[in-house]
Formats: sequence, structure tokens, C-alpha cells
Amino acid sequence: MFIVTGASSGIGRSTALALAGRGERVLAVARSTDALAALQRRGGSNISMLSADLSVAADLDALVEATADDVIDGIVHSAGS
Repeated sequence: MFIVTGASSGIGRSTALALAGRGERVLAVARSTDALAALQRRGGSNISMLSADLSVAADLDALVEATADDVIDGIVHSAGS
């Protein structure tokens, strides 16, 4: 599984789609639930989503929980600040 932050637009979105297109499992992370849902529809079953603001401790905890049972193959951190 790859974690891609900032996946709602730009480099993050393109990276998530490219990885999913190669058959990789992707956890797309961004603040915008609507944009993540659109990404998931376009990317198909290889993309799962987590709406989170990475500047919020509780959201970071949610990311850790969401990936606790997975092997992480890579992280693309493209969330803006």
C-alpha cells in the first residue's frame, strides 16, 4: 500500500491515479471529502480514502489506525501547508 497525502489535487492526485493505474493499493489522504470521493470514483477499487487534516493530532492518529494492519510500500507526502 502507498499513502499519498494531498491527494485531492495536483501532484498528489496525479500520483495516486498513476499508482492505482499500475495496480498498487493507495490510501489517498486529503482534507476535501468531495475531492477524495471523485478521485476514488476515477481510480477505482485500488484507491481508498481518508479525509484528514495532517496538522490535527487526532487526524494523524486516524491515519495510523487506518494503516495499522497494512504493509506500507511508500509514502508520497504532497500535502500543502
